[in-house]
Amino acid sequence: MPDNPFTDPLFADTALTVGGALLILLAGAVLREWRRSRGRSAERALLAPVVTASIVVALLMVALFAGGFVLMICSAAIAGIGTYEYATMTSLGRPYTLLLVIWSTGGLLLTEMQSVHVLLLLPVTLFLSATIVPVVSGRVDGAHRQVGAVVFGYLYIGLPMAYLLFIRSDPAGLRLLLVVIAGAWLADTCGYAIGSKLGGPKLAPTVSPDKTWSGAAGSVVGAMLGVALLRHAVALPGGLRHLVVLGAVTAIGAVWGDLVESFVKRDWRVKDAGVILPGFGGVLDRFDSLFITIPATYYVMLGEQYFGR
Repeated sequence: MPDNPFTDPLFADTALTVGGALLILLAGAVLREWRRSRGRSAERALLAPVVTASIVVALLMVALFAGGFVLMICSAAIAGIGTYEYATMTSLGRPYTLLLVIWSTGGLLLTEMQSVHVLLLLPVTLFLSATIVPVVSGRVDGAHRQVGAVVFGYLYIGLPMAYLLFIRSDPAGLRLLLVVIAGAWLADTCGYAIGSKLGGPKLAPTVSPDKTWSGAAGSVVGAMLGVALLRHAVALPGGLRHLVVLGAVTAIGAVWGDLVESFVKRDWRVKDAGVILPGFGGVLDRFDSLFITIPATYYVMLGEQYFGR
Protein backbone atom coordinates (compact mmCIF):
# COMPACT_ATOMS: atom_id res chain seq x y z
CA MET A 1 0.00 0.00 0.00
CA PRO A 2 1.24 3.55 -0.70
CA ASP A 3 2.13 5.88 2.14
CA ASN A 4 0.53 9.24 2.79
CA PRO A 5 3.28 11.73 1.80
CA PHE A 6 1.75 14.54 3.84
CA THR A 7 2.14 12.65 7.12
CA ASP A 8 5.86 12.10 6.57
CA PRO A 9 7.87 14.73 8.52
CA LEU A 10 10.53 14.56 5.80
CA PHE A 11 8.03 15.74 3.20
CA ALA A 12 7.73 19.27 4.62
CA ASP A 13 11.50 19.84 4.74
CA THR A 14 11.95 18.49 1.21
CA ALA A 15 9.04 20.50 -0.17
CA LEU A 16 10.41 23.67 1.43
CA THR A 17 13.88 23.18 -0.06
CA VAL A 18 12.67 22.13 -3.52
CA GLY A 19 9.94 24.77 -3.54
CA GLY A 20 12.44 27.50 -2.66
CA ALA A 21 14.75 26.46 -5.48
CA LEU A 22 11.85 26.37 -7.94
CA LEU A 23 10.69 29.83 -6.85
CA ILE A 24 14.16 31.23 -7.51
CA LEU A 25 14.17 29.63 -10.96
CA LEU A 26 10.67 30.93 -11.63
CA ALA A 27 11.69 34.46 -10.64
CA GLY A 28 14.67 34.27 -13.00
CA ALA A 29 12.45 32.97 -15.81
CA VAL A 30 9.94 35.79 -15.29
CA LEU A 31 12.76 38.36 -15.31
CA ARG A 32 14.16 36.93 -18.54
CA GLU A 33 10.67 36.97 -20.10
CA TRP A 34 10.25 40.63 -19.10
CA ARG A 35 13.61 41.53 -20.65
CA ARG A 36 12.73 39.65 -23.84
CA SER A 37 9.37 41.45 -24.10
CA ARG A 38 11.18 44.81 -23.94
CA GLY A 39 13.72 43.76 -26.54
CA ARG A 40 16.62 43.75 -24.09
CA SER A 41 17.48 40.10 -24.48
CA ALA A 42 17.61 37.64 -27.35
CA GLU A 43 17.94 34.66 -25.01
CA ARG A 44 15.51 31.77 -25.26
CA ALA A 45 12.41 31.93 -23.03
CA LEU A 46 12.58 29.91 -19.82
CA LEU A 47 9.12 30.49 -18.39
CA ALA A 48 7.37 27.52 -20.01
CA PRO A 49 10.18 25.03 -19.18
CA VAL A 50 10.36 26.21 -15.56
CA VAL A 51 6.58 26.00 -15.05
CA THR A 52 6.49 22.54 -16.65
CA ALA A 53 9.47 21.38 -14.59
CA SER A 54 7.83 22.66 -11.39
CA ILE A 55 4.67 20.64 -12.04
CA VAL A 56 6.64 17.52 -12.98
CA VAL A 57 8.89 17.83 -9.91
CA ALA A 58 5.89 18.24 -7.60
CA LEU A 59 4.11 15.17 -9.02
CA LEU A 60 7.24 13.03 -8.97
CA MET A 61 8.08 14.04 -5.40
CA VAL A 62 4.60 13.07 -4.18
CA ALA A 63 4.90 9.73 -6.03
CA LEU A 64 8.32 9.05 -4.49
CA PHE A 65 7.03 9.69 -0.98
CA ALA A 66 3.87 7.66 -1.59
CA GLY A 67 5.68 4.65 -3.03
CA GLY A 68 3.62 1.54 -3.71
CA PHE A 69 1.29 1.50 -6.69
CA VAL A 70 1.40 5.33 -6.92
CA LEU A 71 5.10 5.26 -7.75
CA MET A 72 4.51 2.19 -9.93
CA ILE A 73 1.94 4.06 -12.04
CA CYS A 74 4.19 7.14 -12.28
CA SER A 75 7.18 5.01 -13.33
CA ALA A 76 5.08 3.08 -15.84
CA ALA A 77 3.82 6.34 -17.36
CA ILE A 78 7.37 7.65 -17.79
CA ALA A 79 8.59 4.33 -19.21
CA GLY A 80 5.56 3.83 -21.46
CA ILE A 81 5.47 7.32 -22.95
CA GLY A 82 9.25 7.49 -23.17
CA THR A 83 9.59 4.20 -25.03
CA TYR A 84 6.73 5.11 -27.36
CA GLU A 85 8.49 8.41 -28.19
CA TYR A 86 11.70 6.49 -28.79
CA ALA A 87 9.92 3.95 -31.02
CA THR A 88 8.34 6.77 -33.03
CA MET A 89 11.69 8.55 -33.46
CA THR A 90 13.49 5.40 -34.58
CA SER A 91 10.67 4.17 -36.85
CA LEU A 92 10.24 0.87 -35.02
CA GLY A 93 7.73 -1.52 -36.54
CA ARG A 94 4.43 -2.08 -34.72
CA PRO A 95 5.23 -5.50 -33.18
CA TYR A 96 8.62 -4.27 -31.96
CA THR A 97 7.05 -1.12 -30.49
CA LEU A 98 4.42 -3.18 -28.71
CA LEU A 99 7.06 -5.48 -27.24
CA LEU A 100 9.18 -2.57 -26.06
CA VAL A 101 6.29 -0.73 -24.39
CA ILE A 102 4.95 -3.90 -22.73
CA TRP A 103 8.34 -4.91 -21.35
CA SER A 104 9.12 -1.39 -20.14
CA THR A 105 5.80 -0.97 -18.31
CA GLY A 106 4.67 -4.49 -17.44
CA GLY A 107 8.17 -5.48 -16.41
CA LEU A 108 7.94 -2.98 -13.56
CA LEU A 109 5.38 -5.23 -11.88
CA LEU A 110 8.01 -7.97 -11.63
CA THR A 111 10.38 -5.64 -9.79
CA GLU A 112 8.00 -5.89 -6.83
CA MET A 113 9.63 -9.28 -6.27
CA GLN A 114 12.78 -7.27 -5.44
CA SER A 115 15.01 -9.87 -7.07
CA VAL A 116 18.16 -8.97 -8.99
CA HIS A 117 17.65 -12.15 -11.00
CA VAL A 118 14.35 -10.78 -12.31
CA LEU A 119 16.06 -7.50 -13.17
CA LEU A 120 18.67 -9.35 -15.22
CA LEU A 121 16.07 -11.62 -16.82
CA LEU A 122 13.97 -8.80 -18.31
CA PRO A 123 16.39 -7.60 -21.06
CA VAL A 124 17.29 -11.19 -21.96
CA THR A 125 13.66 -12.26 -22.40
CA LEU A 126 12.94 -9.09 -24.38
CA PHE A 127 15.80 -9.90 -26.76
CA LEU A 128 14.55 -13.46 -27.23
CA SER A 129 10.98 -12.25 -27.79
CA ALA A 130 12.08 -9.63 -30.32
CA THR A 131 14.02 -12.23 -32.32
CA ILE A 132 10.85 -14.31 -32.66
CA VAL A 133 9.14 -11.52 -34.66
CA PRO A 134 11.16 -11.85 -37.91
CA VAL A 135 11.15 -15.65 -37.65
CA VAL A 136 7.34 -15.83 -37.37
CA SER A 137 6.52 -12.96 -39.73
CA GLY A 138 9.18 -13.75 -42.32
CA ARG A 139 10.06 -10.05 -42.55
CA VAL A 140 13.82 -10.16 -42.27
CA ASP A 141 14.71 -6.91 -44.07
CA GLY A 142 16.01 -4.56 -41.38
CA ALA A 143 15.12 -7.07 -38.64
CA HIS A 144 18.60 -6.95 -37.14
CA ARG A 145 18.36 -3.18 -36.74
CA GLN A 146 14.83 -3.41 -35.30
CA VAL A 147 15.83 -5.98 -32.68
CA GLY A 148 18.90 -3.94 -31.77
CA ALA A 149 16.79 -0.78 -31.43
CA VAL A 150 14.32 -2.59 -29.15
CA VAL A 151 17.08 -3.78 -26.80
CA PHE A 152 18.75 -0.34 -26.85
CA GLY A 153 15.44 1.36 -26.03
CA TYR A 154 14.77 -0.95 -23.11
CA LEU A 155 18.27 -0.62 -21.64
CA TYR A 156 18.10 3.15 -22.05
CA ILE A 157 14.55 3.85 -20.80
CA GLY A 158 12.67 0.85 -19.41
CA LEU A 159 15.38 -0.73 -17.28
CA PRO A 160 16.37 2.49 -15.46
CA MET A 161 12.76 2.86 -14.27
CA ALA A 162 12.99 -0.65 -12.83
CA TYR A 163 16.15 0.44 -11.02
CA LEU A 164 14.22 3.39 -9.59
CA LEU A 165 11.73 1.00 -7.97
CA PHE A 166 14.58 -1.17 -6.69
CA ILE A 167 16.22 1.82 -5.03
CA ARG A 168 12.92 3.00 -3.52
CA SER A 169 12.44 -0.41 -1.86
CA ASP A 170 15.64 0.09 0.18
CA PRO A 171 15.25 1.72 3.63
CA ALA A 172 17.47 4.62 2.56
CA GLY A 173 16.19 4.60 -1.02
CA LEU A 174 13.70 7.46 -0.75
CA ARG A 175 16.28 9.89 0.62
CA LEU A 176 18.84 8.79 -1.95
CA LEU A 177 16.43 9.24 -4.87
CA LEU A 178 15.36 12.69 -3.68
CA VAL A 179 18.98 13.80 -3.50
CA VAL A 180 20.03 12.36 -6.85
CA ILE A 181 16.97 13.53 -8.81
CA ALA A 182 17.33 17.05 -7.40
CA GLY A 183 21.01 17.03 -8.33
CA ALA A 184 20.36 15.77 -11.87
CA TRP A 185 17.71 18.35 -12.63
CA LEU A 186 19.70 21.21 -11.13
CA ALA A 187 22.63 20.00 -13.23
CA ASP A 188 20.43 20.38 -16.31
CA THR A 189 19.35 23.88 -15.31
CA CYS A 190 22.79 25.19 -14.38
CA GLY A 191 24.37 23.55 -17.42
CA TYR A 192 21.94 25.30 -19.73
CA ALA A 193 22.13 28.67 -17.95
CA ILE A 194 25.93 28.79 -17.71
CA GLY A 195 26.52 27.26 -21.14
CA SER A 196 24.22 29.74 -22.89
CA LYS A 197 25.85 32.66 -21.09
CA LEU A 198 29.53 31.75 -21.41
CA GLY A 199 29.57 29.67 -24.58
CA GLY A 200 33.05 28.51 -25.53
CA PRO A 201 34.44 25.26 -26.97
CA LYS A 202 31.91 22.60 -27.92
CA LEU A 203 31.65 19.48 -25.78
CA ALA A 204 30.58 17.12 -28.58
CA PRO A 205 29.90 19.20 -31.71
CA THR A 206 28.85 16.29 -33.90
CA VAL A 207 26.44 14.86 -31.33
CA SER A 208 25.06 18.07 -29.84
CA PRO A 209 26.31 21.36 -31.35
CA ASP A 210 24.73 23.50 -28.60
CA LYS A 211 26.52 21.82 -25.66
CA THR A 212 29.75 23.42 -24.47
CA TRP A 213 32.45 22.63 -21.93
CA SER A 214 31.26 25.62 -19.90
CA GLY A 215 27.79 24.06 -19.83
CA ALA A 216 29.30 20.76 -18.66
CA ALA A 217 31.12 22.61 -15.90
CA GLY A 218 27.82 24.28 -14.99
CA SER A 219 26.21 20.83 -14.79
CA VAL A 220 28.87 19.71 -12.33
CA VAL A 221 28.28 22.80 -10.19
CA GLY A 222 24.51 22.31 -10.33
CA ALA A 223 24.75 18.62 -9.45
CA MET A 224 27.01 19.27 -6.48
CA LEU A 225 24.76 22.09 -5.29
CA GLY A 226 21.57 20.03 -5.67
CA VAL A 227 23.07 17.00 -3.93
CA ALA A 228 24.40 19.15 -1.07
CA LEU A 229 21.11 21.01 -0.55
CA LEU A 230 18.82 17.97 -0.62
CA ARG A 231 21.27 15.80 1.28
CA HIS A 232 21.12 18.32 4.12
CA ALA A 233 17.32 18.67 3.89
CA VAL A 234 16.63 14.92 4.05
CA ALA A 235 19.51 14.14 6.43
CA LEU A 236 21.03 11.49 4.18
CA PRO A 237 23.83 9.76 6.12
CA GLY A 238 27.40 9.76 4.89
CA GLY A 239 30.44 11.99 5.01
CA LEU A 240 32.23 14.20 2.52
CA ARG A 241 33.34 11.21 0.43
CA HIS A 242 29.72 10.15 -0.02
CA LEU A 243 28.74 13.68 -1.04
CA VAL A 244 31.53 13.89 -3.63
CA VAL A 245 30.74 10.44 -5.08
CA LEU A 246 27.03 11.18 -5.35
CA GLY A 247 27.69 14.60 -6.86
CA ALA A 248 30.13 13.19 -9.42
CA VAL A 249 27.85 10.30 -10.41
CA THR A 250 24.89 12.67 -10.72
CA ALA A 251 26.80 15.21 -12.81
CA ILE A 252 28.32 12.63 -15.17
CA GLY A 253 25.04 10.74 -15.45
CA ALA A 254 23.06 13.88 -16.26
CA VAL A 255 25.44 15.00 -19.03
CA TRP A 256 25.85 11.49 -20.40
CA GLY A 257 22.10 10.82 -20.49
CA ASP A 258 21.54 14.08 -22.33
CA LEU A 259 24.21 13.21 -24.90
CA VAL A 260 22.72 9.76 -25.47
CA GLU A 261 19.34 11.26 -26.33
CA SER A 262 21.08 13.87 -28.48
CA PHE A 263 22.84 11.32 -30.68
CA VAL A 264 19.61 9.31 -31.07
CA LYS A 265 17.70 12.42 -32.14
CA ARG A 266 20.53 13.55 -34.41
CA ASP A 267 20.77 10.13 -36.01
CA TRP A 268 17.07 10.28 -36.88
CA ARG A 269 17.03 14.05 -37.55
CA VAL A 270 14.46 14.81 -34.86
CA LYS A 271 14.46 18.04 -32.84
CA ASP A 272 12.23 16.95 -29.93
CA ALA A 273 11.23 13.49 -28.79
CA GLY A 274 7.58 14.53 -28.39
CA VAL A 275 5.21 17.39 -27.61
CA ILE A 276 3.59 16.33 -24.33
CA LEU A 277 5.60 18.68 -22.07
CA PRO A 278 5.44 22.40 -22.98
CA GLY A 279 8.86 24.03 -23.06
CA PHE A 280 10.69 20.70 -23.29
CA GLY A 281 9.05 18.55 -25.92
CA GLY A 282 8.63 14.94 -24.87
CA VAL A 283 9.13 12.85 -21.77
CA LEU A 284 12.59 11.84 -23.02
CA ASP A 285 13.57 15.51 -23.30
CA ARG A 286 12.79 16.01 -19.60
CA PHE A 287 13.91 12.71 -18.06
CA ASP A 288 16.97 11.93 -20.20
CA SER A 289 19.35 13.06 -17.44
CA LEU A 290 17.95 10.40 -15.08
CA PHE A 291 18.20 7.35 -17.33
CA ILE A 292 21.94 7.01 -16.75
CA THR A 293 22.00 8.52 -13.26
CA ILE A 294 19.45 6.20 -11.63
CA PRO A 295 21.14 2.86 -12.47
CA ALA A 296 24.51 4.36 -11.49
CA THR A 297 22.99 5.44 -8.17
CA TYR A 298 21.84 1.89 -7.51
CA TYR A 299 25.42 0.65 -7.70
CA VAL A 300 26.63 3.55 -5.57
CA MET A 301 24.10 2.39 -2.96
CA LEU A 302 25.34 -1.20 -3.20
CA GLY A 303 28.92 -0.01 -2.92
CA GLU A 304 28.14 2.00 0.20
CA GLN A 305 26.41 -1.01 1.76
CA TYR A 306 29.34 -3.29 0.89
CA PHE A 307 32.26 -1.06 1.81
CA GLY A 308 30.45 0.51 4.73
CA ARG A 309 30.32 -2.72 6.63
